[in-house]
Amino acid sequence: MPVLEKLVRSIGHTWDPKWKKINHSEGEKVEITTTVQVTTAYFRAIAKIVFHYALYVFPDLTGHEREFEGVKNFIFNGSDLRDVDNFVVEQRNQFVANFKNMRPTQWSHFLAVERSYHGLIGFAQFFAGPNCLPFPYKVLLGRSPDRVRIQPEQKCHQFVIDEPEGEVVDMEDLNYVSPVFFN
Repeated sequence: MPVLEKLVRSIGHTWDPKWKKINHSEGEKVEITTTVQVTTAYFRAIAKIVFHYALYVFPDLTGHEREFEGVKNFIFNGSDLRDVDNFVVEQRNQFVANFKNMRPTQWSHFLAVERSYHGLIGFAQFFAGPNCLPFPYKVLLGRSPDRVRIQPEQKCHQFVIDEPEGEVVDMEDLNYVSPVFFN
């Protein structure tokens, strides 16, 4: 609790815990539930991660294209929660098809982006693991600068959280994981 108090105070909040002490033995699993309130900074961070991922997997894009001005303005300046739905939307459907029937065997983050005539749409799912499959986010990055593109192009990576260094897995090369993009 002292560590959490220091963390909460370090970001400028007051410490008002509503903790209930429990007795448990060392090594025993304890289920913990918490409620958090997110701000636009949380959604702006998701948009930034997916935008940078799109620039990484599509190296012909610089990020300076005028089609990305909206999402960049949201990332840099978005402060109104009403702006969030224009760029970041929590999805009820999984964008990795296999997650309909199974869970990841390792704790991971998943990023994907689809580039088509209609635009660039990204997806992010954080902290998915053996017993946890949180809802993914859909990120609307903007129109595609090359709107003559006929074939949609998709990229998807799994970022395995494996101490100490982790691992990045290109999901396109795996025959047991197939990304599915929902509109």
